[in-house]
Amino acid sequence: MTTRIKAKAAKVTMTVDSDDFPWDAVPPPGTPGGKNVVIDMEVDHGGGVLTLSIKGGTAQKALVTHQQTPQGGFVILQGKMIGDKLEDGGVVYQPKKVETAEQAGG
Repeated sequence: MTTRIKAKAAKVTMTVDSDDFPWDAVPPPGTPGGKNVVIDMEVDHGGGVLTLSIKGGTAQKALVTHQQTPQGGFVILQGKMIGDKLEDGGVVYQPKKVETAEQAGG
């Protein structure tokens, strides 16, 4: 027997290739009003499309990390899924871990 319960929302975390993130839409840090900009995007997750809005300040932090990470990485998008929207959206840039020769066993 399956019991059904009701949830207010589902917390969703998605990884996105760094090359697919709209970095050009992020105002450079220090831009007057840049932290208050809202960046709207649609994310195709293979099973449909979710809309997401993130604040410029959060995106600026991710942009700085992206620019300071020569080894590359990926973007993590998060939000509460309500219907086909992610609300209270956030973004983080996660650098790839660099393995040293010692860690690799050499």
